[in-house]
Amino acid sequence: MGQTSFIMNRPVTKGRCLSVLVFASLVSLGGYLHFIGHLPVAIQHLNGGNFTKFLQPNAAWMYSTTISTTVSTPDNYTLRNQSLLKYGHVTKCNPSHQAVYIKTHKTGSTTLQSIINRYGYFRNLSFVFNKRSSVNGHLVYLPITIYSPRLYFLPPHNVKSGDYANYKNYDMVAVHVRYNRTAMDHFMKPNSKYITIIREPSAQFESAFTHFSFKDSFGPRRVPGGRDVEEWLKRPKYYRDQLKKLKWEGKIGLRWYYARNNQIFDLGLNNEFHDKENAVIQYISRLDKEFNMVLITEYFDESLLILKKEMCWTYDDIVYVSKNQRIHRSNLTAALQKKIRNWNHADTLLYEHFNRTLWRKIKEYGPSFQTDLQTFRDRKKEVFDLCVGAHKIMSEGGRKNFYHKEYFPISNASEFCTTVAELKGKLFKQIWVRQEPKNKKPPEPLTLAERIEEARQQYMMYPGRDDLYSRIYNRSDPYSRMHPALIGSAAMRARNARLARHQRQRAMPRVSHLG
Repeated sequence: MGQTSFIMNRPVTKGRCLSVLVFASLVSLGGYLHFIGHLPVAIQHLNGGNFTKFLQPNAAWMYSTTISTTVSTPDNYTLRNQSLLKYGHVTKCNPSHQAVYIKTHKTGSTTLQSIINRYGYFRNLSFVFNKRSSVNGHLVYLPITIYSPRLYFLPPHNVKSGDYANYKNYDMVAVHVRYNRTAMDHFMKPNSKYITIIREPSAQFESAFTHFSFKDSFGPRRVPGGRDVEEWLKRPKYYRDQLKKLKWEGKIGLRWYYARNNQIFDLGLNNEFHDKENAVIQYISRLDKEFNMVLITEYFDESLLILKKEMCWTYDDIVYVSKNQRIHRSNLTAALQKKIRNWNHADTLLYEHFNRTLWRKIKEYGPSFQTDLQTFRDRKKEVFDLCVGAHKIMSEGGRKNFYHKEYFPISNASEFCTTVAELKGKLFKQIWVRQEPKNKKPPEPLTLAERIEEARQQYMMYPGRDDLYSRIYNRSDPYSRMHPALIGSAAMRARNARLARHQRQRAMPRVSHLG
């Protein structure tokens, strides 16, 4: 049961007392559905006919006279005043509180992240966050395995730090992370909904080119006239390979993995398969079965409306103010767009498939789709007008040529307005602080077998990256050795050196001396 207060700015008179009695009788005699059906009329009368005023998220107009009533809500939480009626209607389905959101790069994914974070925040849900990254909680450069909760995660709510057996049944994931269904099912609640978002490949690559600063592969040479993307695509394989030698966020070579087909890479398909079209098509078919919803950036509102239906959420659950909205974009010619799509062929196949899937779902939604879409957009505009104050042009990480617009909530904003309009990191920080344990314990060390498996998964995620993660060489070979960083002991390093010498000796050609 949720508790909702209706507050008026008029003195109580006999007429209004009579209205209160009528209102109370509707609740007690008509029951839940009768109450919902008559509530707008009752409140409109009580508030002097100004029903729109009641729906405003900013409740500064409210004073002290309060009438309280208790209503049953579909998800059993306290409804905010602005979403009680038209935008927080009771539906016949049961809202889903479990969502695994695979946050892809440069797809408008931060805006969707803010929607999911807000939903979980108001319901006090447990999130998967990287405990070593209190800035954003991302797990993007870490492999996700069944051992990840012990190594990387904050504990869920009501679980003590170090109680690793109960680091499971998480409600939400909404960070950069590579998709691994087997591992994720191990620590998420059953029946979690899997969600992601993808973008038209030429637009996504142009944004990724700026974000990851692929032009660094030019070296000291600078391309005039803003033709960096065009120049890079004249020799894409060469320039991509140059990125193997360059650092990104302290790691050498990371950008190589994101310079081609990075959307399907985020969704779990390793680069070695990107040129094998049959393998790509099979993997896309698998994603189609495993994901409940793949949103399309170019049709973001339409996608959100389908997501609302899939999750059984309300309009206010999916309303948003854009985050990380870029100011400057490169103008791509049709010929250049075609080159980008050819270079990112696996991403192109991925996008074409799920774009078709979205429009099929829109058709299946029924004749009310356009009406519901307009209702959502009207609500979105209303929230923007009532919640958003100033905006500011900011640079990402202090980098030049990557400026974006960020909005700020109005002064004295309601909690709902604040969570909708504030900077992306503020809501994350509130969730983090609430979930972070007070008495932290160091992670329990893995067994040798677990460390071997963890290192194998790391290598599978970024094959060939000896400098980034510990690597296992030829695990089936009885003489195989592990990277010293995996074991760490001087004795093991000496043992590895002996085994390496033995392997080299075995590999030497035998010379026969006749005579």
